[in-house]
Amino acid sequence: MTPTELTDAMLMRGNGDFGKQALAAGALAASCFKGAQIGTLLFEALHTPGATLVYDMHSSGLMVVDPATRRLFYVAGDVW
Repeated sequence: MTPTELTDAMLMRGNGDFGKQALAAGALAASCFKGAQIGTLLFEALHTPGATLVYDMHSSGLMVVDPATRRLFYVAGDVW
């Protein structure tokens, strides 16, 4: 299962809090990645089976760990 499939499944089952918060964190930072290679890499990681999605409620940060490429992504809308 990919991180995207996980959040979709949680939203569909009514377990949407995690999914909504994780998606919101990513959406707030999306404009920073538009047209940049890092955005493409993050998108690929979100669609990679075996990648791990972590959401930290305290910082509203979203982390994606892609073990296949050995990459860690951290996104938060209020990080400058």
